[in-house]
Amino acid sequence: MFHKNNNEWAYPFLYDQVDSLMCDFEILTDEISSLIGWVRSLLPQGDPLRGELLEVAGKVYDLNGSLRGRCAISEEDISSLSALCDAYSHYASDAGTPFVIPVGHPAACAAHVARTRAKAAVRLLYRERERMPKEQDAVLIRYANVLSNYMFLLALKINAEQGVGEVPFTSKSYAKQQ
Repeated sequence: MFHKNNNEWAYPFLYDQVDSLMCDFEILTDEISSLIGWVRSLLPQGDPLRGELLEVAGKVYDLNGSLRGRCAISEEDISSLSALCDAYSHYASDAGTPFVIPVGHPAACAAHVARTRAKAAVRLLYRERERMPKEQDAVLIRYANVLSNYMFLLALKINAEQGVGEVPFTSKSYAKQQ
């Protein structure tokens, strides 16, 4: 049994049942929000993306509690983040390939890390849904997917705005056989 001294508990749900993935999801979304803060800190003062990233980091904290508590992610949140993806989608076509090596400006590299962690959040949501389906699962899964796409496009946008070219990647694993 663990002693409930407040100084000895990093997070009250760390001792959830082992088969529950809610705490893992909450830790992961806390990490994603922290990564978004890191991306923001790497951008110059006055960059309009700083305000946008502050809002997105807050939404990720809404995502964080939405699995265990009341769902704080709405269709409007998905639409808003999706609209940012639409606004930044030309950066993907400018890159000339759907796959790039995650390099470039430090803020873009941090955005790529947040992108991969968002995909891990989607995976945890699917696994938790198999274990214990909830009404809000679909909206949370959709938001986390859009978040991953947003972080990818954001990385491309940051690199483009900082004058850093993308390094295309062509997979030998999925290349057409000759």
